[in-house]
Amino acid sequence: MNASINIDIVIPVFNGEAHILECLKSIDSQKLYQTYKINIIAVDDSSTDKSYEYLKSHTGNTRLKIIQHSENKGRSSTINTGVKAGSAPFIIILDCDCQWQTPHALHDLINPLLQYGKIACFGLTTSSYHDSGFWARYLKDVCHERKSGKIRNQTTANFSITRTALVKIGYFSNHYHSYGFEDRDLISRLVSEYGDQNMIVASDCIATHTTNGLTVKSMGEKFYAAGKESSVIFFKQHPEAYREAVYAKFDAEFISNVSRSLLKLTIPLSSAFIFFLDFTISNSLLPYLITKYLVKSALAISYFKGTLDRKSNIFKEHD
Repeated sequence: MNASINIDIVIPVFNGEAHILECLKSIDSQKLYQTYKINIIAVDDSSTDKSYEYLKSHTGNTRLKIIQHSENKGRSSTINTGVKAGSAPFIIILDCDCQWQTPHALHDLINPLLQYGKIACFGLTTSSYHDSGFWARYLKDVCHERKSGKIRNQTTANFSITRTALVKIGYFSNHYHSYGFEDRDLISRLVSEYGDQNMIVASDCIATHTTNGLTVKSMGEKFYAAGKESSVIFFKQHPEAYREAVYAKFDAEFISNVSRSLLKLTIPLSSAFIFFLDFTISNSLLPYLITKYLVKSALAISYFKGTLDRKSNIFKEHD
């Protein structure tokens, strides 16, 4: 009889009351091959909603371990808490707002590590099949781009990795508290240590999440935070990777004086522009491709504004 293959599934949770039970149900529905033994570790990052109570209501699942942070620490630290609470040689990370869509998703993430010696495998994320409208199509486009894209552009929202590899590179960085760059940071270190040829994208492993509540305003706030805070942390650790990323094209400290001056002109109108886009999306007033271009422009402006509002010219100090 084959020995059991132990797998820790880590679920970082923050204000996920609307999604967490569906996430757990999608795990429960997985086809477990005879040798798979899974442990589920859900870590609540001091949610302000009823996420923790919802998790506690699921305690009939003997495979589920629940941990709660006493204060909010960010996604990276939350994942690390879950990883360190387990001991399995294989780790899966599944964000609390994601649900696997097939009964073989877990196998699709783990098999490349077992059969082909990969150290990490990236599943895909897309909009819920029940969602429609601009954001549903937008997320489907992002999913398609990642399906055939570079390893550095992937996400760890639906992801597997060997414990050996994750420990060797030092886990997720605990320095990221705001939105953005924690995945790029982890992947950059994995690529430096192992090369991207030792990682793979599992195009059949799909996790969906709803687009309900998604707005240009909410996304703009995240991009602003990424520009102001997370980008600085990433640049300190991976300056060349940042310079090569698309974000550097909208960073106030990297672009030309002319480009910076032109982008500054857009800031006074950015709030009205974002309001207009949310109204346009809600009422389907413009063709999708035009709306997509305008949304990307609004998010780029939000990111640029964040880089303008940094406390110091830290990038120039680095040079």
